[in-house]
Amino acid sequence: MTTTRQHAAALALCALALASVAVVATAPAAAQTDDGVSNTTDATNATGELSLDASFAASTWPSSDVTISETYNPLTLTANRSNYTVTVQSEALDSSTLADVFADELATDDPAVADFGETEGGVFRMRVLDRNATILANFTTAVTQPYAFEFEAGNATATATTEIVRCECVGAGFLDRGSEGATFTTGQSGVVTLPIGLKHVDTATVTIDGDDVDITATVVDGNDDDRVTLAANTHLLARNAPFDDHALPYWTERGLWVTDDADRVESVDVDEAPGGDYPLPVGEYDLTISADDETLATSELTVTDPSIAGVDARVGPADTLANATAASLRTAAADGTLAADEAVSNGSALVYEIESASLFGPLWTAASGDESQDRFAQAFLDTVTDRNDSAIPGDVVTVDIAGPSDARVDLLNTSRDGGLVVAPDRANATLYVGVRTDRLAVANGTALGSGETFTASVGVYDRTASEAVQFADGADDESGTPAPPSPEPPATPERGTSPSPDAGDTPSPETAAPPADDPTEQSPDATTATGPGFGVAAVVAALLAVSSLAVGRRRD
Repeated sequence: MTTTRQHAAALALCALALASVAVVATAPAAAQTDDGVSNTTDATNATGELSLDASFAASTWPSSDVTISETYNPLTLTANRSNYTVTVQSEALDSSTLADVFADELATDDPAVADFGETEGGVFRMRVLDRNATILANFTTAVTQPYAFEFEAGNATATATTEIVRCECVGAGFLDRGSEGATFTTGQSGVVTLPIGLKHVDTATVTIDGDDVDITATVVDGNDDDRVTLAANTHLLARNAPFDDHALPYWTERGLWVTDDADRVESVDVDEAPGGDYPLPVGEYDLTISADDETLATSELTVTDPSIAGVDARVGPADTLANATAASLRTAAADGTLAADEAVSNGSALVYEIESASLFGPLWTAASGDESQDRFAQAFLDTVTDRNDSAIPGDVVTVDIAGPSDARVDLLNTSRDGGLVVAPDRANATLYVGVRTDRLAVANGTALGSGETFTASVGVYDRTASEAVQFADGADDESGTPAPPSPEPPATPERGTSPSPDAGDTPSPETAAPPADDPTEQSPDATTATGPGFGVAAVVAALLAVSSLAVGRRRD
């Protein structure tokens, strides 16, 4: 081959190589998933007919369905492809109002639509990114009427309808931790609270209805907070009056009250009662809230057999009873300040935990109207002694702390000496009865330092629970606050093993940030060629090799 022919061949190869580089560098890359499979979506104008369905989550809005937010009535568009453009029209709404209905969708973390709004022709248009797209629709400003929406995408059409309802609708509900749908249970002679939510009404009637029982109370929301909490003492409901000169509702009226002083019980009617001097019988009762003869909500009250779960004795420093509350005593029992112990010395606090819902009806009856600091101690004494029988109907609760040879703890005189504390924890059906042993009064014997055992027996109706403690020898100065227990050292891992890290210290794959200089990260603008053929670097290397060969040949 002559030098001229060699030169021409080299130039031709160079041209071919440059053309290959141009094609590789400018060809668009196919979209890739991690496993190399293309995930390119169909465009609106792709071949094949588009199918389209549309529906709102609720046929009326606001909706009574708890799964539908009152702020939004979501719209679902279902098609056989994604990434398509659809226009929306409604005779009741112009395009700018339609934009307001769907505008909140763009503020979501993962919007299902993009590129949407009014067009120049006054048509509302949006690009739908998913085959099954749920789009927020906010009808807050829409007036009461039915709405029909027409959707059009290419040759496909769909219609969705919903009705907007605007009214000052009266409503109510029995509340449970802020939501509706509560039911209620208590032991016989227990006290139960009925939280009631009211909507667009201040006065409502609450009915308690069961076998031989029909009681109606009219309650008033006096501070417009849309809430009235009605308390019911089942020890008094439907009980006959104690005297002939009182009507039947005498005790029932005292057994119903509201917990907020701004609210009130306006009236109580007892249309039916079982008769006799007995508490509300064991059974199930229907609860109803109504206004203007319209039933707004229903629930159920269950009264169970009276019971006493147990009596536990705890011992601790005397100052535990200073200004004691149910919360402070519960905490002291939990942290060991009041410890379960069978021996108690002089100068200590002895606290009995008595668990029974049935205690609280008689206790609340005795405490009614008393605002003194020791009202629960006095109410407890009224309940378990004979000093004020006329104030509390029924003989329900008995307490006896007895030792050998007819010795007994005299709770009345212990209270007079400032040694009795009573703290009710009705939410947990627990009554705390505490005595200071240095102020303990004992009849017919000696308790302090005697080494004798005294047994506390608590009776609720025909159920009894008891707990025994020994009044052991002990000096007055031995009752200081016990030192907290030393924390146990952390367990040593076995030889050859490593302790497991706390789960909370390990970032999850979804939240863990990638390394700052991850070599696998690519620039968003990077273009990748795939499949058989030359890569850009390979083509350039080939071009340089051919050019070098041509020059070498020329030199030969």
